[in-house]
Amino acid sequence: MRDIWAFLIVTLTVSGVAAVLLIVKWLLKDKLSPRWQFSAWLVVLLAALIPVGSRYILFDWPLVVEAVKSLLTGDYAVTKILASVPMLPEAAPSSAADWIFVIYFAGAVLLFAHYVFSYVRLRFFLKKGETPADAIKTQIKQVEETYGLQCCKAVMVPNLESAFVCGLFRPILVLPEDRDTNEKVLLHEMLHLKYWDVTWGWVICLFRCIHWCNPFLWYCANRVGNDLESLCDQRVLERLEGEQRREYGRILLSMANEKYARAPGTSSAANGGKNIRQRIEAIARFKRYPEGMTLVSVCVLIVLMNPIAYGWDARSLEYHGAIQMQSALAAARLTDCTTLAGAADCYGKALLRNERVYRILCANDQEREEIAAEMVRRSQQDMPPRWDSGMPKSLDPSEGYFVYNLQQKSQEHYEALMAFHSGDPTQTKETMVIYSQKVAFRKENGRWITEPLEEMHRLELTDVNLRWNCRALPAYRLVAEAEDFRLTLNFQKNFEVDNWVQSSENGPIFSASTHFNLQPDPNAEFDAVYQFSWATLTYVGEDMDAVHQVGISYAPWPENQERPQLNAPGAETGACSSSDGACWANEILQKGRDPVIDLGGGGYNGPFDASSLTMPQRYAADLYINGKLAAQLTVLPEEEGI
Repeated sequence: MRDIWAFLIVTLTVSGVAAVLLIVKWLLKDKLSPRWQFSAWLVVLLAALIPVGSRYILFDWPLVVEAVKSLLTGDYAVTKILASVPMLPEAAPSSAADWIFVIYFAGAVLLFAHYVFSYVRLRFFLKKGETPADAIKTQIKQVEETYGLQCCKAVMVPNLESAFVCGLFRPILVLPEDRDTNEKVLLHEMLHLKYWDVTWGWVICLFRCIHWCNPFLWYCANRVGNDLESLCDQRVLERLEGEQRREYGRILLSMANEKYARAPGTSSAANGGKNIRQRIEAIARFKRYPEGMTLVSVCVLIVLMNPIAYGWDARSLEYHGAIQMQSALAAARLTDCTTLAGAADCYGKALLRNERVYRILCANDQEREEIAAEMVRRSQQDMPPRWDSGMPKSLDPSEGYFVYNLQQKSQEHYEALMAFHSGDPTQTKETMVIYSQKVAFRKENGRWITEPLEEMHRLELTDVNLRWNCRALPAYRLVAEAEDFRLTLNFQKNFEVDNWVQSSENGPIFSASTHFNLQPDPNAEFDAVYQFSWATLTYVGEDMDAVHQVGISYAPWPENQERPQLNAPGAETGACSSSDGACWANEILQKGRDPVIDLGGGGYNGPFDASSLTMPQRYAADLYINGKLAAQLTVLPEEEGI
């Protein structure tokens, strides 16, 4: 955390986690043993350690903080949270928010220094402690042998109410000099030592330092410390029997160490008198917890772990008015496109709806800030905040978008052609207008973004099927030459996200209908791929009239495999294809015809998988001239492109 906004997001989000957990603990108070009452706090610890980012619990604090920050400062950059601990700012303070963070940072450092100083001072004080008498040493040895535990160095200190362990790496058992120490008290402290409970004491201290100005989390820290003591009581009771357990409850009243309560680096944390009552109540419930609650406790923690520690990040991008627009802008900046298909989906729907907020989802960091600032400026000037994408006419949102010939350029860089139906009301059934644009999808700072590589191209066509076989759009080509003919194999792939949803149920009169879902999905996945191929033969010789029939047969030829067996084309004009990508076609030629011969093709569709992103690199083809096999070809890619 390098600014006050990052701290607010972290401390408020962790507060949400703690609030949910406190509710669960309250509901199951009499059902969970101290072991599980304490273990449940590990969920909050996990949430406090993992950088919050845009996650939220119980209430969308990241969204609120981002919106308030933008309103107060005009800063539309997403708050970066690389760690959940305060770090020195990167630059000198220049605003009120910067100075507030400096004050917070100083408070955290001073509180930590206070804890360290208190611990060091206590250690120096304990060096003056007296060595226990032989009777005390014998008592400690007896407890060690009886319960199979191991003690550490012990010292005697005057004016002490009860014993405690001090130190993490070289622990010391501190005993009161002017009063007897019961063996059950020794057992209690040895169990603190055995389970490294002093470590948890330091964790609580660090937690207090980070969230020193959040009183709710200080309350939670007190609860953690008390639950830790109750857990140690539970471990003691598991080693005692009968009257010894009742006696331990009475002895516990004498363990209220107000002088060193919550001292850092000691086992006296949360051992003040105010907490004794809760611990006595827990002792009274010993072994009265319902059977099977261990399994229930594990299940509860597993169920809560994901939503509490990782949160939800579903936010509304819709808005009406300036206030809601600020919320939508913050939501868009906090939402990342986690998949390549998600970046395509958000960009396509941003164009279909002329919606700047959708564009923010898949824009780079700089463009995100620029778009948000421009929308606010337009809103303040009573101008429509929606995006002017540069389109001469609007697109037809009912037809969706199309992603053509998606190709991998590197591990985190893909390029494709996106195509759209026009919403131009002047077009007719005979003449359709479409728009296309080459775009790049890149992974930047852990999220996918979309960058247009060119302006929109307008195409006016007489026959349009953008799902596949729109030959007016560019194709991926493989070529080969033989016998005065140039063979060109053309390929197009359309990658589709399933955005079609049913809008009504079947009824006695009207059948169910579907519509294109225009809500962007930053986590979308491609569901299907439509592939179409067609072949053309171009005569490059000098006497085409000598050729009265041509035929072609081709099929994919994977690397490291034998040349596939190809089907011979039929004697009549026509084309056939199979689902494995093989095609064969024949054409009867008339004299004086055009040297470019379209032999047709075929296509198929199937589910998307990783191999769909790979364009064919080699085909085997047989060329037939005048009904006879004239050449066997290896067809290789033309210049790479979309």
